[in-house]
Amino acid sequence: MLGFRLTALKRSIFAKFVVSFLLAGILPLSALGYFLMNAYFAQSERFNLNNLEQMTFYLTQNTGQLLNNYNEISKSMYDANGYPDLSQAARGNQIPVIDNWLSYVISSNPYIENAYFVPQSSREVLSRSRRAKSFDAAKFPLAELTRELKQNPKGIQMSPAHGEAYFSSSNRQVVTFSRYLLDTSTLLDDHLTVLGVFLFDVNIEVFDELISGLELEANDKIIVTDTFGKVMYSNNRMLIGQTQTVEMAQKEGEKRNAQLIVRRIAGTNQLLIGSYSRSGFLAQLTRFKVLVVLIVSVCLLLLTLLSLGLSRRFSQPIRDIKRKLARMESGDLDGALPVRSPDEIGQLTRGVNRMSDQLGRFIQEAYVAEIRQKQSELNALKSQIRPHYLYNTLEVIRMSAVSRDDEPVADMIHALSNQLAYVLDYGKSLVTIGEELANVRDYFHLIQVRYEELASLEIQLAPGIQEEWGILKLSVQPLVENAVQHGILPKESAGHVRLEISLEEPDVLSICVIDDGIGMDERQTDELSRRLGHRERPEDSGKPASVGLKNVHDRLQSLYGSSFGLSFDSYPLLGTSVQIRMPVIRAVDDTPGSGN
Repeated sequence: MLGFRLTALKRSIFAKFVVSFLLAGILPLSALGYFLMNAYFAQSERFNLNNLEQMTFYLTQNTGQLLNNYNEISKSMYDANGYPDLSQAARGNQIPVIDNWLSYVISSNPYIENAYFVPQSSREVLSRSRRAKSFDAAKFPLAELTRELKQNPKGIQMSPAHGEAYFSSSNRQVVTFSRYLLDTSTLLDDHLTVLGVFLFDVNIEVFDELISGLELEANDKIIVTDTFGKVMYSNNRMLIGQTQTVEMAQKEGEKRNAQLIVRRIAGTNQLLIGSYSRSGFLAQLTRFKVLVVLIVSVCLLLLTLLSLGLSRRFSQPIRDIKRKLARMESGDLDGALPVRSPDEIGQLTRGVNRMSDQLGRFIQEAYVAEIRQKQSELNALKSQIRPHYLYNTLEVIRMSAVSRDDEPVADMIHALSNQLAYVLDYGKSLVTIGEELANVRDYFHLIQVRYEELASLEIQLAPGIQEEWGILKLSVQPLVENAVQHGILPKESAGHVRLEISLEEPDVLSICVIDDGIGMDERQTDELSRRLGHRERPEDSGKPASVGLKNVHDRLQSLYGSSFGLSFDSYPLLGTSVQIRMPVIRAVDDTPGSGN
């Protein structure tokens, strides 16, 4: 069965067209889409991870600065101006002095909700609140909020965020900072004298504002922990007060596919852990991936339908010709094939129809000699329309003009004959610079005669340029023609075209066609750039730039790559400069088809 299918594939031109189209389109398109998509994803992921690193760094810096500010506030009770009064008040339980100090602390920072001082002598909790709330000292967790100060009496304790349960009708979340007020005269002794403890509650909104400007996903977590892993603060309130070590965060991050970034908060013994959901910052990439896959799938579907349509369009006339030839072999010469297109297949169909008609006439005459005679006449008729017949006819006309001493007409016919011979020679795509320049001179000779010397031509070859070097055939003449037709003639006054050939680089040939015509404005140059850049619209079809300049540009890029081709510069009322860049070709093969 497989062998039968392979044999059918070999015999069917339709199947070959379809397979060729699909292989030439699907494989490169799929590979290109795959590699481009992977490269884009990798670059985007690196960019997003770098953004997360930067975001976490700045968040750590801001958090450290915030904690340092509150640390300085706690140290302010040791200021030289306030310490004597405050220490004396703590010893004597002078409530007004302490109350004034607490009021000062609350006014020093808008996020400090409450301030407390507990003299060591009385152990009475003296409080001051920013808002009118009833304080219940029995619910105040003094022991818990000062537990760490016993191990570090000179330091500061930051307690995890908690509710103001010791104030009536308050559901506000705060972070409490506490520090001992020590007798400074005992700081160098082994046993420090504690005069009291100073505490203040900071509204948790000050930490929320630090992360409010960050673009976080719903599952992203920002966690501040102490040395032992206790969570001091988190945007996920459920984690506050729990234990969250780096190892625990890593295991959890692996489970939910999260990116973990850990940084130590400068000046403290605390860590900032950022756990960012990879599905969050890759969601956009995933949507883009789906879009790319959808676009590629649609392109592949369109390519398949196009290949089927084109293959059927090409193969159907060939099938008709095949059936027609089979009928002709059996002697059925009636009926002409429909000609569906003017291309090569249409010409082949017309040729088969003509052959069928001629063969019918030959068979009717039934004489082999007559058949040979008809074939000779047909061959003679074909030979009459060959190009050399046209050249010979033009030469006869030119010699007739010479015999009548009409040299201008003779020169024009000679120039036209040279141009026809140059253009109709389909054997080569590469010619020498000298041959191309000769064609340009012939063309310009006709232009000067037609428009009575309205345009002049100057050709400059830079030192080192050899006329034997190769150049793309019919690449310069369209540029010169464009300069005359669209630059000089609309000017309605004498104009000049300069053709400069030089070396832009050791292996790059530069050909510039410069005119002093009417030039182009910005809109016209943009339109020409768009057409040369393969962005041609249907309404542009057939315009001179599309047929002339674009043809030269596309041929250059097709042969030598996207770094070569045409470029131009133009200014209204000053003129236009068009440049050809192509590789230097120092030898041209004279055999037919050279350079293809």
